[in-house]
Amino acid sequence: SKSSIAQSVVTGTVVALPNTFGKQIMFLDGHEIYFYAADWPTLALGDIVQITGTNSESGGNARLKISGAEAIVITGHVDLTPAPIDGSELATTPHGLLVSVAGRVIGKDGNELSIVTDDGATVTALGNKRTGVSWSSFQIGSIILTGIVKHTDAGTTIAVRAPNDVHFTPEAVIDSPARKDGSPTRSNTTPIVGGGLLTGSVGALGTWYLRSRKGLLSWLQ
Repeated sequence: SKSSIAQSVVTGTVVALPNTFGKQIMFLDGHEIYFYAADWPTLALGDIVQITGTNSESGGNARLKISGAEAIVITGHVDLTPAPIDGSELATTPHGLLVSVAGRVIGKDGNELSIVTDDGATVTALGNKRTGVSWSSFQIGSIILTGIVKHTDAGTTIAVRAPNDVHFTPEAVIDSPARKDGSPTRSNTTPIVGGGLLTGSVGALGTWYLRSRKGLLSWLQ
């Protein structure tokens, strides 16, 4: 990475804690923060912080390097709300922003999950052992997913922070009506959250997603 002597003060909301994607990294909304010593103060998602550090760059993305925990001052706290976006907007969405997308799972490869979003774009979501997110139980189905936008040389992805960032409902699998016991057909559409049972409704989450987009459109323009 490259660095300069320029100092900056950044104010933002904590959207990914240290040790989520690496012990030396945390994210504010649209800002990557790097701390070599990783001796972070106690922080919580939604904390509003003011951070003073040195401007630097990593992987083509701007980030702020800090030299000590005293560089971080907590000034408030808010409830986090991800910015709902279309898949076609992902490439131009700032690195480090907390977003959500809705769509359909079409495939998986290791820690990568492929999603066709509601506007027809294909995006990749990343899980990993550190965040406890695994795609091993995922098949074709509907999904609403929250995560951090990451721009790399390999492309732009959504990095998922935790299993509860993922709300997935597999497509119905209709049993054959020709049963020997004469029992009726039924469909298997048990929703899951990151591999566990989902008690909420993806339909309700979809309604929230569409309503939330109205406020985001003006923010992106």
